[in-house]
Amino acid sequence: MKVLDCESIESTYKSLEAILGVKKSRLCQLFDSINVYEEMHESTSDFLFSYIRDETDCKTDFDKTCWFHCTRTRPDNTFVEGLLPLKEIIPKIWDFLFDLSEGQLTHQQWADLKRFIDSSQYHYAHLYRMKWADAKVHGGPHALLIREAAIDAAKSSTYWNYFEIPEIVDDICYCCVDKYGIDLTHKFITSTVPCIVKFIDYKANIGALRTAMIYAYLKHRNLDLLPDSNSCFSAEGVPVPKDKILNVEFLSNSEIKTVRKDIKDINSGVSVNIILEIESTTQNDQ
Repeated sequence: MKVLDCESIESTYKSLEAILGVKKSRLCQLFDSINVYEEMHESTSDFLFSYIRDETDCKTDFDKTCWFHCTRTRPDNTFVEGLLPLKEIIPKIWDFLFDLSEGQLTHQQWADLKRFIDSSQYHYAHLYRMKWADAKVHGGPHALLIREAAIDAAKSSTYWNYFEIPEIVDDICYCCVDKYGIDLTHKFITSTVPCIVKFIDYKANIGALRTAMIYAYLKHRNLDLLPDSNSCFSAEGVPVPKDKILNVEFLSNSEIKTVRKDIKDINSGVSVNIILEIESTTQNDQ
């Protein structure tokens, strides 16, 4: 059984050796022999993949792919129901956020907020409805192939930081500020921890194999990870069952030190930037 597992650079090389039938030392020789960024081509990962295949006549078939779902959740979440798509998890999100309001809002006001989001032209209400309407595109669960690249992306201002706050939660929190002047963002962040859920997909993804190669290439040459050094997974609105989950990892401060969140200053009505320390400890899957 051949599995592509890019949890670390070591596991990536181990997977590549098993799948390609090519030793790490040979791969490194080939990585040294070519600069993929000096060549004229559309995709560096496709170019490198073709080069390795031509030079080694390697195999490319494998059986399973490991993926990493990045999120922020309660520290006691063991994902007993698996990873749920948006339409199944959203009622739980609404209940959790209402509990965080701690009496600031009545049940009637919370129901009115839902109606506001369903009909308002407010930007974040529109974003919420857009995600809800297209379950195949936005329903998830989503995941990334390269764990290290997912961590790096979270530290960049270029990409959405799912370790900080899920997009749909962000939409609800902004709408709550707009309608009631109550911001739940800080309470959400301080009540949750960044988390990576590793699961396995019983399919071979040739695009993921190309990505694993470019990841190994960049690491070998001490180059920064680039956008094409990761691949994305979408379950398209179908749950990832519990028996496919391999590990639940709660991140520590040594990996994600701070998060940034632009929120609306309730008094002045302007956008301000705050930095919040994530206080979390590494925990094992229960």
